[in-house]
Amino acid sequence: MNTQLGIALVLGAGVAAANGNVVDFENAPGSGNPQYQNVSYLDSSGFEFIGEHFHTMDNFAIANGLAENGSRVYIGHEGGNLGRAITMTKTGGGTFSVYSLDAAETWIGDNTTYPNAWGVSVTGYFDGGGSINAVLQLDGLLDGAGGIADFETFNLTGFTNLIAFEFNGVEATGAPNRAFGVDNINTVPAPGAMALLGLGGLMMRRRR
Repeated sequence: MNTQLGIALVLGAGVAAANGNVVDFENAPGSGNPQYQNVSYLDSSGFEFIGEHFHTMDNFAIANGLAENGSRVYIGHEGGNLGRAITMTKTGGGTFSVYSLDAAETWIGDNTTYPNAWGVSVTGYFDGGGSINAVLQLDGLLDGAGGIADFETFNLTGFTNLIAFEFNGVEATGAPNRAFGVDNINTVPAPGAMALLGLGGLMMRRRR
């Protein structure tokens, strides 16, 4: 299998996820709990999300608090042995692309049982074989509602013509299943996005 290394770009401006088809999970079921219990399948905005165990985060006051970005709900997991990779596919099959997503650590403050992710590993599986991978390094900054922005927007290049897109929280060594959240997965490029994506190697941040 041919494997390509993806370049994750966090651009200051220009690639506006709001102009594309954004999977924002706002239609996902909530429970008033830190998670929609024992989720292994979720259908949202024309895409299916499958994993052994993940959550729709909808109660941000649990424990010491969870990362927030102003939305009602996002998906991810709390880390440790309970968390697993989440795989995104198009409902009913077919190819798609991922141009950007928002990501953050899960927990405000230390959680030694379920440690926060150092980064989010993303892998795209191409139609016809092969894959592309990138690790989106998180900044470790989060304080819940107000204050600093907990989520960062990461723009991706090369994650096109996919049949599946997988993501999981990792530690610096690459060990998987660390606590993270993902929201606002953009599957259509905004006007002018492709020109900006040609700036390979440019690394800047846009805070959300």
